[in-house]
Amino acid sequence: MKLRIEARYRLCTQKIARAVGISASVVRQVLRSLFSSYIFSSLYFPTLGYVMLLVYMSEYDFFSYELVSTSFFAVTIFMQAAIAGLMITAFGLFSSFVCWAASRRGIGIGVREYWPIIVVNAFMFLLFVVGLLAARDKVFPLSVLAICAGISAFYIVLLTGTLKAKVYSIVLLFVLSIGGAFFYPSVSSGIFSNGLRVFGIGGKTPVTIYDEASPSGFMASLVLVTPSTVYFLVDDKPGFVPVSKLLRVERQK
Repeated sequence: MKLRIEARYRLCTQKIARAVGISASVVRQVLRSLFSSYIFSSLYFPTLGYVMLLVYMSEYDFFSYELVSTSFFAVTIFMQAAIAGLMITAFGLFSSFVCWAASRRGIGIGVREYWPIIVVNAFMFLLFVVGLLAARDKVFPLSVLAICAGISAFYIVLLTGTLKAKVYSIVLLFVLSIGGAFFYPSVSSGIFSNGLRVFGIGGKTPVTIYDEASPSGFMASLVLVTPSTVYFLVDDKPGFVPVSKLLRVERQK
């Protein structure tokens, strides 16, 4: 049975290799890397999501028991949105380095194939430098740049490294990212806020809240919306309104 599965696997990879014009060994290496990436993502993102949620709640002085205890899927979705932004940024800035490393290992990618990516990376770096010079707080964008560089380095190892190197890189990424979330809570909270803003349910979004105690409304920064509670900041002071007493929330333009 095992030999039959292995034979079918090799036959399938040979067909893919002929179709795309590369060797079967390269196809198998890419498939192994994709499988490793899938297993890693299934474990890493939910764990990091909960760590960043705890740091985010600590940063803004509130605690949502229901979100921690029962909303595993929701936290994962928020985290995936935040990570998607980091992945897009990493691709825009460092993907040419990944292609270069792959070509060095004989993956079959030449400069002629990825020169447009080099142009995109150069343009994105120019935009990043311009934005960095204009930003008042330079710590957060530089932190994001370092994280994107780390993500790119990790995928280079995942694509081209040995099994031992992949295991070491996964352990190192876990330690650095989870430890970094605790040691640099403002950066961690900023990244998690981006995921919340995508869905319009937090991330210090400017809103006007109308509830039974304030029917005329008051301006606040929306921190997080859960099924039963709305958490917010007014003059950097935390507060909350139960959904049962909420009239409506309007986003400020």
